[in-house]
Amino acid sequence: MKKTFSLLFTILFAITAYTQEEVIGTTFIQPTIGLNITSTICKDGNQKSKTFTKDHSDLTVGADFGYRSSKHFMPSFGLFWNRAGIKCKTISLLGSSTDNKVIADYLSFPLQASYVSHHPIHNFRIGGGVQPSICLGASGDENISMNNFSFGLCTVIGYSFKNKLSIELRSSVGLANDYDHRDNLFDSNLYSSNLTMSSITIGYRFNIKKH
Repeated sequence: MKKTFSLLFTILFAITAYTQEEVIGTTFIQPTIGLNITSTICKDGNQKSKTFTKDHSDLTVGADFGYRSSKHFMPSFGLFWNRAGIKCKTISLLGSSTDNKVIADYLSFPLQASYVSHHPIHNFRIGGGVQPSICLGASGDENISMNNFSFGLCTVIGYSFKNKLSIELRSSVGLANDYDHRDNLFDSNLYSSNLTMSSITIGYRFNIKKH
């Protein structure tokens, strides 16, 4: 996966001639689809970091609504459906371990402010903000309890081409406990965990209003 990201970045910066110049005051909507990769940071009752999950890849679909307020500044609001996977080991009372998995659907609302560059690379943007999310539902291991609400920080790095296509790298880091996990139903040691999501997406921008 790291090699894939490196290749996409190389392609991204190699074709800077194919850029679009947006008019200040433009309002747009950008439908987006891509690959979402979920990982987890876990802490036990003593707040010691402990990673016992594996990365999970799945789909992300959504749209960004933005406004080009100035030459370099662009606020945006997003609505995204993300499917997150949690893989972990459950320890039985006899000491044996079993791999378990939970699939959870999230509706995320990234609120971001981006800086848009013009030199030396046109329409390259980098931004960040906050991302509240709602868990729509989950299925899987009964030892894992998903929380209904999640909140975290998010970042975006993107590039817009002349034909209005955009490619973006997005990431979010959960600040609230996204799920709770016990090694078994009788274990008093509770692990609190935060989801981190990274995605690579492709979108197409529709300008809906120009001032």
